[in-house]
Amino acid sequence: MYLRKKAFLLKGFALLAFWGQASFVMPQEVMLNGFQASVTVRSGDPMPGGAVFPENPQGAVFLPKSSTLAVAHNDMAGSISMLELDGPVLRKGSVIPTGIAGLGPITDSKEGFVFVAQNLPEGGFVYRLGFARPEPRRIESMGNFAHASLTVGADGAVYLTEAGPSGGLFKYVPKEGTGFLEGELFALDTTKRRWSKIEDPLHASDEARKKGLSTFQTLQGVSSGPEEYIYFAENGADSSFGRILRLNPRSLQVSVHLFGNGNDFAGPSALFWDSFMDLWVAEDKKGANLAPSKVLCVLPSGAKVRKFAEVPGVKAFGIAMDASGKTLYITRQTKGGVGDIMAVQGDFQIQNVFTAETI
Repeated sequence: MYLRKKAFLLKGFALLAFWGQASFVMPQEVMLNGFQASVTVRSGDPMPGGAVFPENPQGAVFLPKSSTLAVAHNDMAGSISMLELDGPVLRKGSVIPTGIAGLGPITDSKEGFVFVAQNLPEGGFVYRLGFARPEPRRIESMGNFAHASLTVGADGAVYLTEAGPSGGLFKYVPKEGTGFLEGELFALDTTKRRWSKIEDPLHASDEARKKGLSTFQTLQGVSSGPEEYIYFAENGADSSFGRILRLNPRSLQVSVHLFGNGNDFAGPSALFWDSFMDLWVAEDKKGANLAPSKVLCVLPSGAKVRKFAEVPGVKAFGIAMDASGKTLYITRQTKGGVGDIMAVQGDFQIQNVFTAETI
């Protein structure tokens, strides 16, 4: 993979945030020419509507056919923010305190509610929240393990990645008419190319290992892409590398869509397919010798990758795009849980992202 290494136009800004007695300056972004970045809201900011934007923003997803962005927070209250957005402008914000520890992954079910999951080393569950009555309901049949990410596939099943050095890829097939509250859990067996049923979802991880089912090295984001393929990010054992894998839902063959090569691309974390069929990838690089983490844009074929932005000193946890396709939102964190929502505006059609000049 070749990434252009010309100097990029600095479109950033300094953002002062506070955590306890210490102060941090949000680093400046290096943004692709033709796109503009601004901060929509940051931790501790009062929002229109009276709520305060919480710390530790992580996963983000738009509610269907709306301008409301749901953001999961790994804070003491287990908060979920509901942000009514107009481009980079926050029109109204509210916060749902769920009381659930370790929240991070979040996705839309397309059926009037969202799923939000726990990513805890000792394990955790997926919860369903309705838009009208946001009371979390735990779905034990969806598995008890450290959830790195989840997405609803074109087939209506929920695909889940397990965090940790030897996590599996799971699929949850809901029982019709139960609103996902009942269903069966399966783990991927790449050797036999089959989904193996998990009989005890409360000990899903242990059962998958005892059955010798496939494991990967530090799984992260998962997203449903073109032709119903499932794409998932693997950090890898070496912090300098990592790869994006692709699962064919018919043959169950797993292939490498994009392979890390060190500074240009390493440690993939969040994945997001936009309406233009671009794959957006946020890095989570580790190690003093690595370049700053980036947000990358990848063509559906994986044959071409564009460095869209650098976000030094922060981690990008979530990526989402509004229905108009004009604003990309990225949830970010610095040390101590200080975070924000960065809004990037521009023309995101493939030909513009991949032909924009840089200076």
